[in-house]
Amino acid sequence: MKVPFFGLDREYKKYRNHFLEIFENVMIHGKVLQGPEVGEFEETLTEITGRKHAVAVNSCTDALYFSLKALGVNPGDEVMVTSYSFIASASCILRIKATPVFVDVDDDFHMDLASMERMNSSKVKAIIYPHMFGNISDMSGVIQFAQENGIPLIEDAAQSLGAEINNVKSGSFGDCSCISFDPTKVIGAPGSGGVFLTDEKKLADHVRILRYHGKDQKQGFVECGYNSQMPTLTASILNFKLHHFKEFELRRQKIAKFYSENLNSEVKTQTEKPNSNHIFHKFVLEFKDSTIRNQVLAHLKTLGIGCMIHYNMPLNKNKLFDKRKYRRDSLTKCESLCSLVLSLPIHPWLTNDEISFVVDSVNDFVGS
Repeated sequence: MKVPFFGLDREYKKYRNHFLEIFENVMIHGKVLQGPEVGEFEETLTEITGRKHAVAVNSCTDALYFSLKALGVNPGDEVMVTSYSFIASASCILRIKATPVFVDVDDDFHMDLASMERMNSSKVKAIIYPHMFGNISDMSGVIQFAQENGIPLIEDAAQSLGAEINNVKSGSFGDCSCISFDPTKVIGAPGSGGVFLTDEKKLADHVRILRYHGKDQKQGFVECGYNSQMPTLTASILNFKLHHFKEFELRRQKIAKFYSENLNSEVKTQTEKPNSNHIFHKFVLEFKDSTIRNQVLAHLKTLGIGCMIHYNMPLNKNKLFDKRKYRRDSLTKCESLCSLVLSLPIHPWLTNDEISFVVDSVNDFVGS
């Protein structure tokens, strides 16, 4: 039995006629860039997150970079970030010629507050805080730390659209938030897509200028900007998918519950905190030993089960940083996780038989 890690082909098969109708509608009205559907998409995101302003851009990577630009981060400044995330969380810092300050994570894969406090300095001008794998932690301590030190907080919510904790929604924390609609995310674009969110009109207006060549509607081209527009077709398809968002989320949560209740107790699975809503962008296992993790990975792949490692090395160990300046804390937990974790397939298009096959395959190997 082949069990795919992603299910975009199955999603397309189910909604093919709807997608083709969306394509035809956009091509008929002809506004393939900045069409009315882009504005509808932005409005929907403000409703989902509770933010006052949303700016659709080409990717979450661009949204993170634009956040730093709009907040006034300059070359030579420092930006605090975890070393356990996707590369975009840190490469945006290099793009602006600032210095990354890598901190460790806690047991929930999120930035460790004690590590942040150790690595703080007068040069730190922003914090990029990624939520991991569809889960969010209580951020009250991080928010207090940022406010007391006068450091702008950028919420990297690339993986957590729809997650909540204590009735506070992902996408609503800090000075601004960035969400990804990459095809691998819980709501995936037919290509790339991202959104910048904030309650500050000044920040939103600046990002709107940056996304279209630095053009201000009243003054013309006022700075060197970028071409980071979300195509109308992308926004249209995302609008359609957002109407099905809750059913997708419930299906992932049902799969996660089955995994958690039936996998061998020797394997540590993700847990949902009280008063929270975990949307399970990824379902990540944590093994006690790297050798066992690697053997399980090979075993599952031999059986045709799609699985991946998120992530196989701390960000600072990538060659990208070999000749670049950065500061780092002791990254003991980051390094440990990279050798122990494994992601199982979790998407709405998995069948019950496939889910059972995944569980049995892991249990048969771990149990033996």
